[in-house]
Amino acid sequence: RMPESEGLLGSLLNQLFGTKEKGVIRDQQIDADKMPKYVVVRPYLVPLGAYVQSEDDGWYGAGVALKKNQNNEVPAAREASLSSADIRGESK
Repeated sequence: RMPESEGLLGSLLNQLFGTKEKGVIRDQQIDADKMPKYVVVRPYLVPLGAYVQSEDDGWYGAGVALKKNQNNEVPAAREASLSSADIRGESK
């Protein structure tokens, strides 16, 4: 369904690989049934975030990815909870 996508990635791919005719949807290039299952590729993925913004003279992009540890695992985020006493510096 990528050829019908109106998101950032879909729009970019449609501009690169689609026809220049307005209203014409390009053919699907990848058969999703031939892709590996998520559990197969999961060990190669890490949590990441990215930000892209168009500028007058081009694009600005920035991103971050979490590093895996020695066990090839991404450490879990630690949950922090503070009471109002902690914030005021009154806790012991």
